[in-house]
Amino acid sequence: MEINVKKEKDGTLIVEVKGVDAYLPNLLRQELWNDDGVTFAAFDKDHPYIGTPKLIVRGKNPEKSLMDAIERLKNMFKQLEDSFKSSFQSQ
Repeated sequence: MEINVKKEKDGTLIVEVKGVDAYLPNLLRQELWNDDGVTFAAFDKDHPYIGTPKLIVRGKNPEKSLMDAIERLKNMFKQLEDSFKSSFQSQ
């Protein structure tokens, strides 16, 4: 996975996420809406098969909002992992 920052000014952050399908930027976009400082969150892909997904974030501090969203998702997936592990161990 490769991240390229395309724009970072005036409360707007645009990053390309190379090497992934649309699922990851879409998951991040959805989680970004849980941040009160975010006024806009979307992802775009120029072409459905060969385009590179771009994540677009606008708000007070879009870089911090993105990092916070990533941390929340990491915690959620850790809880999911722990739940699965305990379910499998109880069988």
